[in-house]
Amino acid sequence: MTAVENPVKAAENPIPGSVLAKLMAVVRAEFRAEVYVPAPNDRVFISDQCIVADCDRTADTLKQRLCCAHWQRFRKKHYSSIEQFLANPGPPTLGRRALAACVVEGCRHARWHRSGLCRKHCGYWKRAGQPDLSAWEAPDLTPENLAQAGCRLPFCDLWVESRTKLFCEGHYVRWLRHGRPDLERFVTDCGLVGTAHIDLRALPPQLRLEFQYALQCRYDARSRVTPPRMVTPAVRLVSTLGIASLLDLSEQQWRDAAAARPNQSLIFLLDARYAIEALRDGSGWEVEYPRDVWRLDRLPGIAGPGGRPCPRARLRFDRISHPRLRDLGKRWSRLRLTSGLSIGAARAGVDALTRFSDFLALVGVDSLADIATGRCWNATSPTPCPSPAETTSRSTGSARSTCSSRLSASTAGMTACPQERPSTPVTRHPSVSRWTAGWPSS
Repeated sequence: MTAVENPVKAAENPIPGSVLAKLMAVVRAEFRAEVYVPAPNDRVFISDQCIVADCDRTADTLKQRLCCAHWQRFRKKHYSSIEQFLANPGPPTLGRRALAACVVEGCRHARWHRSGLCRKHCGYWKRAGQPDLSAWEAPDLTPENLAQAGCRLPFCDLWVESRTKLFCEGHYVRWLRHGRPDLERFVTDCGLVGTAHIDLRALPPQLRLEFQYALQCRYDARSRVTPPRMVTPAVRLVSTLGIASLLDLSEQQWRDAAAARPNQSLIFLLDARYAIEALRDGSGWEVEYPRDVWRLDRLPGIAGPGGRPCPRARLRFDRISHPRLRDLGKRWSRLRLTSGLSIGAARAGVDALTRFSDFLALVGVDSLADIATGRCWNATSPTPCPSPAETTSRSTGSARSTCSSRLSASTAGMTACPQERPSTPVTRHPSVSRWTAGWPSS
């Protein structure tokens, strides 16, 4: 079979350098489980235990610290305080209650008849004429091998009905109602009822590794809480799309696909895709500098205020329409960032260059050399220029300082033929004079 037809074989023998090979190299063993169960009181994957005594379910609400079943019971009974409810929380919740056994002393078969007898003792009792149970001498039906007679579920102490069955009568009926699933999966699912877990078994091998890597990144960053109830809707969405990797869809396509999901699930999906993309492409100036949108968290030594990481922070040079000005802006921004300037100051400089580029496009400047010569703004030019009121003082000052410091060095190498310069003095528009004040004359 081909690698596409057999994803398990493809996961075992990945192509060197592929995303799958990189994932298999970086995902740690504790996150490789198909069903990830967070540790108790985990600070990232919040899984506080229910505060009711002898309840092993996960707290559904962090405020009240009660599982879903006990929280509903608390609201329906109208308790005045949590302390009053904890004093008498009632019987164990559904799924945690031990199944009733046969009323015959020493018998651990599941109760089957309304008389309290199991299926086997009920047959003997009816054949005996249904005498009074207190006076009836019931036969001993203890199995010969008690070690193999127990129910396969670890929390159940009842006996199976026959050698061909692996569960007690009650859990055998439950297994039939679920459509006779795989035995190991049924045992796992029964043990996970009411506990905090992230089930990745419905995903193909590479997608499962991608989610495991995303969980590992969230755990290592420790910057956002990620309760399992936030990840589960994302897993369900991905399992229905029929894709092989999170990179198969763009960020906007994921936003459209997850429009009906909770906002936190969408954020987790976008962060997971971003982490996989960073693993595939790498990081550093060699990767980010050629791009028109810099992802600052992938650049070494760049941090936000107070030294904190800057997830999903961007510098957008794609809005600078002038190609040469865009290249100069990249060089200038890299110099400023590597010199220790803040991200906000660098972004303000890029915004000023963006507005200045729009200004150049408006007045019809194609070459930066024309700015120094002033050929484009003589008195006979039919192109209207914007008034100084159309530009903000912040953008004007930043752009003027930017161009006066960088363009004086860069325009020297540009092709500006001296014979093309006008022999008569040039009359410049007042707004242009304001922009070019202090620029070097050549």
